[in-house]
Formats: sequence, structure tokens, C-alpha cells
Amino acid sequence: LGILNAACKIEVGKQNGQTAATIVTENINKMYNNLFATSRGTAIWLYNQECEPQLETLTLAIGTGGVLMPMFQYAGSGTNNSGVAKLKGLPAIPIEQCLALGTAGDIILADLSGYILVDQGGIEARQSLEVKFLENEKTFQFIYTVNAAPRLRQKITPYKGSTYHSHFVPLAT
Repeated sequence: LGILNAACKIEVGKQNGQTAATIVTENINKMYNNLFATSRGTAIWLYNQECEPQLETLTLAIGTGGVLMPMFQYAGSGTNNSGVAKLKGLPAIPIEQCLALGTAGDIILADLSGYILVDQGGIEARQSLEVKFLENEKTFQFIYTVNAAPRLRQKITPYKGSTYHSHFVPLAT
């Protein structure tokens, strides 16, 4: 089914007056707020690499006289760099499957434990002796069938509160 086609996803819309093809601090805060609280320890940010210039400029103001705190930080430094960035303390991973900047799904906050993968049997293996008989070659075919879908069928309203929650929170166009 996929994350972006799931009925349980919560798309966070842009802010009033927000320029097209941008990501602002308020977007990230709203996305984080729509994630299940219990998912915050296992969630990750998935994003298109084109989003990095936008993410690198995100900051939080500390009071009226404080400094700006970056929301997006690269883990480690120098030879200690793990290669995994952090956004709001969660791993942020660029993947080519996320859509282009400015498109719904360019950045997704996801707890992948809310996605179920069903193994539909073992690996089916076949071989053919006839393909290149004269060269004494065989052809092999392996078939492995799986199915996957989000665990939830719809977004959830908490017992107390009115903000919907889900395992998957993409940013809208």
C-alpha cells in the first residue's frame, strides 16, 4: 500500500504565507506533534536530498535574548561523523524514494514499526537446463513474495485531545 497512499497518514499543511517549495520550523513542529508520543523513540525522518538546504536553516529561538538553536544537525564531527543527521533529536535520512522538494511526501516523519510486512511463503527457486544447452549453461529464477501495509487503517484521535495521531506524517505540498 505504501505510506503516502495510506488512510492513516496525517498530511501537515503549509503555514499561512509560506513560500512554495519551502520547509519551515512550524511544519516540523506540527509533524512532530501529530506523531504518536509512543513512537518518538523509534521514529525517523525520511526526506529527499533536495530538502537539505531548507532543513539546514531551521532554528528555534531561545527566549527573547537567547541564541538560535539549530533543529537539523549532523551527528558527530570530523572523523567521528556517523553520517546520520538529526532533526528534533531523531535520525534524518535522505532517500531517493521521497518526492521532490515542494511535493507532498518530500519529507516524512515515520515510525516504521507501524508498517507490517507479511512474508507469503519461502523462496521459490527454479532452474532451466534448456536455455543455453550448447554452452552448458543454466538459468535460475528466484521468486519471493511479500505484502506490506500500515498497521492502522485510519488516523487516531486520542482519548483526551483533538489532534489526530499516526505512525506516518508527511508534509503536504
